[in-house]
Amino acid sequence: MSEAERRQQRIIDRRVSRLKRARAVLVAKVVFIWLFAFAANIGFIFAMYDALPNNPVLKYFLIVVFTYSWVSLFDELTERIAIKSPQGTAIPEGDRDK
Repeated sequence: MSEAERRQQRIIDRRVSRLKRARAVLVAKVVFIWLFAFAANIGFIFAMYDALPNNPVLKYFLIVVFTYSWVSLFDELTERIAIKSPQGTAIPEGDRDK
């Protein structure tokens, strides 16, 4: 392998490792936001469940609405990390043009 090929391979390896690191950071952020949103949602459901009048339909409606919002938030966040290049390597949104 010539010096030019080795240099090219090192450049490719650095780019791949940078993309993997960026994806790991993005996944960590998504998991943190998802867990925070889940905890806030559960806390809000419990607070509102006790504060509402004794109407089971209203209370179950509250649980369904906030559970749906939490699931849709999770879906939106997972779509953001599913951006893929043709080679199958995830590319963070800011690095697509490079």
